[in-house]
Amino acid sequence: MFERAHLHLAIAIVVSSCGGGAAPLRDPPLVQEAVAQSDDLIVPGKRVGPFRLGMYMDEVIRKFGQPLSRLDPLDWAARFDYGNVVLNFTGNAAPWVDTISVYGGSYHTAEGIHVGSSMFDVARTNGPSCQSDWACPGIQFWHDNRYHTVAYINVRSP
Repeated sequence: MFERAHLHLAIAIVVSSCGGGAAPLRDPPLVQEAVAQSDDLIVPGKRVGPFRLGMYMDEVIRKFGQPLSRLDPLDWAARFDYGNVVLNFTGNAAPWVDTISVYGGSYHTAEGIHVGSSMFDVARTNGPSCQSDWACPGIQFWHDNRYHTVAYINVRSP
């Protein structure tokens, strides 16, 4: 019984230190510089730190460098992975950012909501209907059902 209690305690410590999710991501150097010159605020329907909705693909590459990975599944859509932030593009002739997904880092809303926040705090600050399906204008909170925490945040035009 004593050994089992220690095992449960060790598992709880490991899970809580990992936040119940993957290891923290590291932003590429150009992204770190841009964030240092900007802020880490998530503004629904507008931006995440230095990443703005509506930025053209060439502007993104010029400002943040090449992404860690790039996916171009269709002629008119692309996805750039910059570590804690993933940019989704639309438009075939001159693609622009239409959705910004936040998976970690220090990015947060004005109310302090960030990846790893409690979904109860999301409901308290934004209302209970704000938890999925773009019910809140310009922002969507995807959650981890097991831990009732924010797994990632999407920002797009309202």
